[in-house]
Amino acid sequence: MTAVLDAAGEKTLSFIPAFPKMGRITKNGIHYIDGIPVEKSAFGKDPYEPVTCSYVPDIIKLQSKAEVKRAAEEDSPFENQNDPGIIVWDAESDKQLKSLGERLYKGDKLHIMAGCAGFASVLPQLLGLEGNLPSIPSLYQRFFVVCGSVNPITVSQMDYAENHNFYRIRMSTIEKLKDKYWQSDVGQKKLDYLKDLIETKSSSILDSNDLPGSNSTKEYAARHNISSEQIRVCIAKNIGCFVKELIRKGFKGTIMITGGDTLIGCMEQMEVYEMEPICELAPGIVLSRFISQDTAYHVISKSGGFGGEKLLTELAEQILTYKWN
Repeated sequence: MTAVLDAAGEKTLSFIPAFPKMGRITKNGIHYIDGIPVEKSAFGKDPYEPVTCSYVPDIIKLQSKAEVKRAAEEDSPFENQNDPGIIVWDAESDKQLKSLGERLYKGDKLHIMAGCAGFASVLPQLLGLEGNLPSIPSLYQRFFVVCGSVNPITVSQMDYAENHNFYRIRMSTIEKLKDKYWQSDVGQKKLDYLKDLIETKSSSILDSNDLPGSNSTKEYAARHNISSEQIRVCIAKNIGCFVKELIRKGFKGTIMITGGDTLIGCMEQMEVYEMEPICELAPGIVLSRFISQDTAYHVISKSGGFGGEKLLTELAEQILTYKWN
């Protein structure tokens, strides 16, 4: 946000973090996940990047030198909105997001803005954007979920899916953390084996989490002087190498990647720097297109904290039974 503010030459940037459809609201500057302050939610328990406070201006101040203030209801005429910095707005419903968008538009405050898909959904009508609704392209009727997220919400989704006909592959600590493992002879043999196995299944998961009660990843990292920050980077990179090699070997399937670090790791390994969002398959679950080695691929992505327990099974049913054109 700070970079956008600086590059645009504007004095203020409005930030609207609420996404009511996903149970994320902002009230009195405090961000809630399903009614729980974010620092006390699953995001506050992240072993690598826990959210340590719930007041949005304070969260921004941890990573930005820009002035940050919360917009109060009485600020709607915007007389007090001209000081340079980032303005955080409350919203608890889609109706409030729409009303806020109209107020910002009438106040000439939509030159630059930030937020998530919740606020983005009100912009086309406000800005007079028109176009046809996107159609879902033909997808391979084999569903492969790649999970690098440690969020308990994603873990519960994988547990549910495993109990409902998904095949779950758990990565070993070496497969997650050893540099260039998947390019080694041993790694290539393991990858060939897993590719053949995945291609016999209609739905499968590659899971980078430890077994419940196990700390094998941290123990391995401690023995090899790998820091907590490096653990995240190593896992994302190795998963990216796996996906790259899998595609290089001709895997045909619809791939879903959970967790932002994992998605970035996969795209970096494939030297992909542009993705084209196509549509949502469910709220917050995005289908995108990218080009690698002159070939177009589709990928489904989501934040680790998005979706209900049955999300993966519902997506599998959609992908495996859809009558593609």
